[in-house]
Amino acid sequence: MLFSVVLCVNKKIPFLYDAINSILNQSYNGTFEFIIVANNCDDNLYEYLESFNDSRIKLYRTKIGQLSFNLNYALDLACGEYIVRMDADDVSFPDRLEVTEKFILEHNPDVVGFLANYINEDGMITGETNDYSRKNVRNLLLIKNPFVHPTVAIKKDTLLLVGGYLGGRQSEDYDLWIRLAKLKNTSFMILPLKVLNYRVTTEQSRGNILPYCEVSSYFLREFLISWHPKYLIAMLFTVLKRIILPVKK
Repeated sequence: MLFSVVLCVNKKIPFLYDAINSILNQSYNGTFEFIIVANNCDDNLYEYLESFNDSRIKLYRTKIGQLSFNLNYALDLACGEYIVRMDADDVSFPDRLEVTEKFILEHNPDVVGFLANYINEDGMITGETNDYSRKNVRNLLLIKNPFVHPTVAIKKDTLLLVGGYLGGRQSEDYDLWIRLAKLKNTSFMILPLKVLNYRVTTEQSRGNILPYCEVSSYFLREFLISWHPKYLIAMLFTVLKRIILPVKK
């Protein structure tokens, strides 16, 4: 099996139905599993998830409402060669898995990311994510996160090699990319193709203080481990962004 699609959810939101069905209605002809982890949720959400009658869905429940833990829980259970991330408020394009498989079979990347449309709470397109497909991902990681996490497919063995997701309440993916980039043989790729509508709502973490603090700590950690000045510069740059950019309290 090539793909294990992973979605973690802790509350029933108006967009959940569309998110789940965008995976179930893929044009992809291959076999895949859809792992849904209901975490720290009430019975109403779990019963709602149970109502989806599809053999590809593997539904689990945990009492811990921390995303990194639940992603690792799903990772441990996954049978697919690649972990495909999905969020509970986004909508995958019907050919997402088909497009991803074609690229993987040709290039065998460790991590492949794609582009996405921004949509609002009403599903209207409000913009698109930046195209970093021609950039050097390792260099770019020192100043920003070039990946749209719910568009990526990550090789499971590579994820396990670095211990899976380790931390961050709102930036667990950035921490993962930084650690993966330290492996010389890790191949990162971003394709200039859209595979997802990425929903931006008032409840999301974009622009919050916490991610800046977390990312600064990741670079400080790497600097103290390696003493490489690039990590110190990256940390100071992140702190500067926290100071000069508008953020939500």
